[in-house]
Amino acid sequence: MNTPAQGFPPLHDLSRVPVGTVLVVAPHPDDEICGCGGAALLHSQRGDRVHVALVTRGEAGGAADVRQAESHRAAEQLGFTESSCLGSWDGAVADDLGLADRLRATLDRVRPRVVYAPSPFEMHRDHVATLVAVAAALVERQDVTLLLYEVNTEGMASFLLDVTPVKDRKLAALTAFASQLRRIDLVDKVDARNRARTVNVDVPGVTHAEAFMEVPPGRVPELLERLRALAAFLGLA
Repeated sequence: MNTPAQGFPPLHDLSRVPVGTVLVVAPHPDDEICGCGGAALLHSQRGDRVHVALVTRGEAGGAADVRQAESHRAAEQLGFTESSCLGSWDGAVADDLGLADRLRATLDRVRPRVVYAPSPFEMHRDHVATLVAVAAALVERQDVTLLLYEVNTEGMASFLLDVTPVKDRKLAALTAFASQLRRIDLVDKVDARNRARTVNVDVPGVTHAEAFMEVPPGRVPELLERLRALAAFLGLA
């Protein structure tokens, strides 16, 4: 009865993640850097091809063209230049019934070994809807590892990735999102999140980490239903 639901997630370097092409699926411009910018940069340094697929252009948070251009500049600072936009409407991703099909087409074109998508613990509807669409697109692809990243909340994690060696470049890439920095101090807040993730890491020199949950795509719907049931039980829904 006194056993915790989860122990402390282990710390790893990128050798924990398969080698090969990477697809980062981001609901809005800047989510890709906030959630897994360090991992994406480490992939690029390792020689893995990195492709960023923006689900929306972020039009609910500013001019769409500006936000998409900011995403391109941030990616270029981290050494990867392949990107696409899936054309969902910011704030209404759950209503886009064709998103999973467009993601399948992106998967066919990019052929990733690893896919990054938002965590099921995220509190933004677009983030959860993005995860649902990614899981649906991946359900028949047994050779792809799905890793779920954090943007606006922390949750359970399969492992922590040490991003200390690249944290300065990640934070510098966030400065590309000038339209958002006028409203939110992304740099300091993302820095604080990555620093806080190492609170139970007793390894000298490790100051920043990104957290990831590894989930088989076919288990995502069940996982989300269980989380909704827990939220209802706690009176949070």
